[in-house]
Amino acid sequence: MSNSRDVWFRGREGRRRLEIEFSAMSILFPEAQLRIKDEQIFWYWKYQEHEVIIRYPPDYPQSPLEIVTSPQVEALPYEEPCYFAPTAAFLAQLRIRREDTQKLSQLEAADDLVSAHWYSNDWGRQRLQKDVAEVRALVPDLRLLRLRDGAIAYQLKAGEVNTLIICPPNYPQEHPNVIVTLNSEELEIPLQSIEDWSVDASIRNLVEEILQVSEQAKRNASNYRKKYLILIFKVCPYCGRRNSGDANFCISCGSNIAPPPKTENQIEQKK
Repeated sequence: MSNSRDVWFRGREGRRRLEIEFSAMSILFPEAQLRIKDEQIFWYWKYQEHEVIIRYPPDYPQSPLEIVTSPQVEALPYEEPCYFAPTAAFLAQLRIRREDTQKLSQLEAADDLVSAHWYSNDWGRQRLQKDVAEVRALVPDLRLLRLRDGAIAYQLKAGEVNTLIICPPNYPQEHPNVIVTLNSEELEIPLQSIEDWSVDASIRNLVEEILQVSEQAKRNASNYRKKYLILIFKVCPYCGRRNSGDANFCISCGSNIAPPPKTENQIEQKK
């Protein structure tokens, strides 16, 4: 068994990376189970008649993921920097083997899978490179995902706020779909960049607006927690006893803990 200090998911950076990967896998493959054995982490799930195991090497992310299947299936070639692309390519191959009656080659079948998506031609690939460069300039730890249906998505994480930007097959004619969650709760937020979207619109503007909205959402959540705690508890400044939020006198020492009456100036300012 390896020294636990040498395992990649130990330490602050490792735990953070594992949290990001767990979030991404939960979106991509909700049926997958995360397991830990002998200081090694791996994903396991069943897909049709196949069992899938994705192992993390001890020196991950320096070394790539290892995909093991039973029955054995050779993984399709993939291109970086698509996050979890090996897994997406493998599942695509299983789908192709079941549905493709013309017995196309693996590479041709892989091209056929994404042919309906905007990044499948030279113009689309150039646009993708441009978009990724613009977004990475704002969010260096951006995660680029390729979903099971071939769609490209960006994952941005800022503290408790998690954002997924999914580009539809006919992007940029159609605007991206944006999902923002705070502590796993989806937020309904209007985005002006979506309202004003056009073919020539820059995804950078959308990401900038999302980052601003995310920051505001975090502040609102923090303010809510502060107000919520004030309503529930009121700590006596004399003895430190915790009282109910609507108490006027401390139940321990009897001190007056009611808020002082507002002055005329405060009342006028509130008006």
